[in-house]
Amino acid sequence: MSETIKSASHDIASDISALRKDISSLSDTVARLVTTQADAATEQVKSSANAYLKMGTDQFNDAKHQIEATAADVEKRIEHHPYAAMAIAAGLGLVIGANIVGKR
Repeated sequence: MSETIKSASHDIASDISALRKDISSLSDTVARLVTTQADAATEQVKSSANAYLKMGTDQFNDAKHQIEATAADVEKRIEHHPYAAMAIAAGLGLVIGANIVGKR
């Protein structure tokens, strides 16, 4: 009987050791999986951020070009019609001045 208990005790110790190894291996596998998933998520976020940055930069550049074109057009109109430009500027000055004085 004593031999049976020793054998069972040895078997249990072997099983516990095997379980520890399996748990350790499983833990390593889960850690690698989590790291891989985190790396993939990080890359996806970086990619999306870069895409939005490029889209924003493109929209900014488009707006900048439109503003430059409009400014050039306004300059041409002022050069071709200087008296009309002065009259418009004077009229705007009067309207703004009247609004400022009227609010006091």
